[in-house]
Formats: sequence, structure tokens, C-alpha cells
Amino acid sequence: MPKKIITKSSLPKIMRELDRWDGKLTWPLFCERVANVLGVGSVSKHTMYLYPAIKERFQQRQIDLRNAKGELPRDFTLDAAIRRI
Repeated sequence: MPKKIITKSSLPKIMRELDRWDGKLTWPLFCERVANVLGVGSVSKHTMYLYPAIKERFQQRQIDLRNAKGELPRDFTLDAAIRRI
């Protein structure tokens, strides 16, 4: 019987990593980070898919990151230059 990697105590750690994620979010990158956080050799996407809470939060986080990507940070020096001109 395989070792159970995701438990009740590790689930909040995984969710916290999703909430903190910045940049491109893919399953391989996320699985690698989860493995590092949990101190295990590896975690597969298929293991993560067994937990609907992780799957749903992952998909929502991807959407949130895509939407935030479209919002560029405001350049205040450019605004000041435009007002001055």
C-alpha cells in the first residue's frame, strides 16, 4: 500500500502554497513545490486530482493569475510627465 502524502495536516499547507503562488502556475511546477514543502520525493498531478478542494482552488488561482496579468502596475513617473507636458 502506497504512503499517503496528502493528509488533513498537509492539506492547509498545500492550499497556502496556492494562495501565495505568483507567476506562471502549472501542475508540474506546483507539484514540485508541494513535494518540497512536504519534504517528499515527488507528488503527481493525479494525486492532487484526487482532492477536489485542491483541484478547484488550483483552477481558480490560475484564473486569478491570468486576470491579474492583464492589470499593469501604474507608472506614476509617466503620469507626472504627461501632466507636465
